[in-house]
Amino acid sequence: MGQTDHGALREEVPLQLLHDVQQQLQRILGTHFTATLAAGGASHYQLSIRHHPSDLSLEHRGSVAPPFIEELFALAWRMKAMLESAELQSMDEPGPVRRLAWISELTCPAELQRVAASLYPAARVLRCSSRG
Repeated sequence: MGQTDHGALREEVPLQLLHDVQQQLQRILGTHFTATLAAGGASHYQLSIRHHPSDLSLEHRGSVAPPFIEELFALAWRMKAMLESAELQSMDEPGPVRRLAWISELTCPAELQRVAASLYPAARVLRCSSRG
């Protein structure tokens, strides 16, 4: 068996695009969150979002192909909305409580869709125009 050239795999993913998307994710989430977006192999990404006050985290993987930016922005927006919701805040009472949470299917706000669209021209490496 031959060896895999990991450098060649990383080059397939537009790293500057991932960097720009990560910066926007951090802007969306704010100071109580840490977002880490990295290349996860040929044409794939790995996202990790951690909420520091609750120590909850989310891991997500996917393909670097449109509309992945809108999907990541929507995921971050929904996670923040869920963790800042009154329902979840009321669960912070002391005692043996195990949190059960879900992320809704709310659509990505129009403002975030515009930001996502503005990042795509920088991604000339992307070969797919849509998911089928």
